[in-house]
Amino acid sequence: MQRFRIVVVAMFLLVMLVGCAENTKQGEIQTTFLPVQYAFNTKDIQAVVGHADNVFVAYVEKMEGTTYKHPVKVGLKEVTSPYTNYSVTVIENVKGTRSTDKPISLEKFGGINEAGNLYIIPEGDALPEEGKYYIFNTYNQSDGSILASGQNSTIALDIENAEELASSEIFRRYVDAAENK
Repeated sequence: MQRFRIVVVAMFLLVMLVGCAENTKQGEIQTTFLPVQYAFNTKDIQAVVGHADNVFVAYVEKMEGTTYKHPVKVGLKEVTSPYTNYSVTVIENVKGTRSTDKPISLEKFGGINEAGNLYIIPEGDALPEEGKYYIFNTYNQSDGSILASGQNSTIALDIENAEELASSEIFRRYVDAAENK
């Protein structure tokens, strides 16, 4: 896990120093997608499930704000990495045992920078939206928090309510991957 975090932070710093990230506009705020290399195949569901500490379906209740970590001096300026914090309600655990009786906190690498003028997101990843269901592939942190970070860590589900979960093909594929790890 520490190696994973180091790779993500190193790539963030590289992008900030050389400016090689892909940029797009979301409304008035630009988004920079950080190129990241992973230690496993993030497009292989079995590998993603095997690497994650927890895999669960959750409803995003609220985006709680952004924290800024890992400050680094770049010239005269200090640059930090954004982490967006969410309150989510776990609907079903696929791997691991997260509480389903009350909302839990989830930290997501990526978000708005401290200046408020740029979204920074790992390539192939997305920030969850309030009021939607997702499959989260997360990592336990030493402080007890859970982190979702990188490509395929946050999979949007096309369902309107928890009762529709059983009919989701992508959900069934994650369950199968967890059962056959």
